[in-house]
Amino acid sequence: MNLPQKPQESTLRLVECISNIGEIYSHNQQVVFCQEIENKRKEFVFAVQEGKVEIYRKNVFIGELSAPCIMGLLQSCFLIDFYHLKPSSDSVMVVTERSVAMEAITQKGLWNDVLNYQAYVFDILLYRRELIIKNSAYSVICNLLEELAKLPLAEREKISVGSYILKYSDMARSGMMRILSDLKMGGYIEMKRGKLIQICKKLPEKY
Repeated sequence: MNLPQKPQESTLRLVECISNIGEIYSHNQQVVFCQEIENKRKEFVFAVQEGKVEIYRKNVFIGELSAPCIMGLLQSCFLIDFYHLKPSSDSVMVVTERSVAMEAITQKGLWNDVLNYQAYVFDILLYRRELIIKNSAYSVICNLLEELAKLPLAEREKISVGSYILKYSDMARSGMMRILSDLKMGGYIEMKRGKLIQICKKLPEKY
C-alpha cells in the first residue's frame, strides 16, 4: 500500500489563491475552523505555506500534511468534531473567511483543483486508517515498519522506531518492544541504536 501522492499543481494554485486574500496566522494559535462572532457563524480556510500540520483523532496521531496544503475547504462537521490539528512550530499559515475563499476559487475557476486536493486528503485519512484502525498491535507495528522502511536511510537514522510507532498508536510500550525484539531475533529487521536500518526479509503475517 503506497502513500497517496499530493496533486502538486492543484495544491500550489489553491495555496496561492488563499495566500493572496488572507492574513498571516500565528502558529501559536489553535486552529479553529468555525466560531461564533457577534452571533454569526464564521468559517475559516487555512493555507499552509511552510512547515507541517499534524492530524490527531482522540489524541492519537493519524498523520501529517506538509506545506503546501489547504485546510477547511469542506467544513465537514465530522472532521471538525473527531479530528484536531496541530501546526509545527516553524509553520507559516494564512487564514481567510471561507466565504471569501470560495468566491476567489470560483472567480479563478479552481474547483477542479479543489476536487483533486480533497480527494488526496481523504486518501491520506483512509490510508492512515488502514494502517492503524482495528488492526492487532503486531499488524500495526508491521505496517509502520514497512512505511518507515520507505524513507531514505539518512532520514530513518534520525527516527526512533519506538517513538514513531507510539506516536501513531496507543499500544503499550512493553508489548511493542517485545514484538520488535522478536522480529530482530528472527532476522526480520535490522536496527541500530533504536533506528531501523532495514527490513531484511518479508515480515510474517502473524505473530
